[in-house]
Amino acid sequence: MDRETVRKGFQLMAITRPDSAARIILRGVEKNRPRVLIGPDARVFDAIPRIIGPRYEDLMAPFYGMGRYGIGKKIAGRFGIEL
Repeated sequence: MDRETVRKGFQLMAITRPDSAARIILRGVEKNRPRVLIGPDARVFDAIPRIIGPRYEDLMAPFYGMGRYGIGKKIAGRFGIEL
C-alpha cells in the first residue's frame, strides 16, 4: 500500500472540503460545543447508536474486523490495497 493510493482512497471518501471542515470546527470551539460533527457521514454514525441504543454493538459486530475481513477487505481491494 503506497501513500498515493491511500490519499486517493481518502479523497473519494471525504465529503467535506478541508476549509469547510475548519470553519465548522472553529464555530464549534467558539460555541464551546463538546462535540463537533464534520459532514453527513459523521452525523449518521453519531446518530445510529443514539437511536438504536445498546443493540448498536450487536449490529456492528460484523464490521469490527473490517481492516482484514469482510467489507473492509473488499473496499481496500477497490483501491488496490491488499490487506
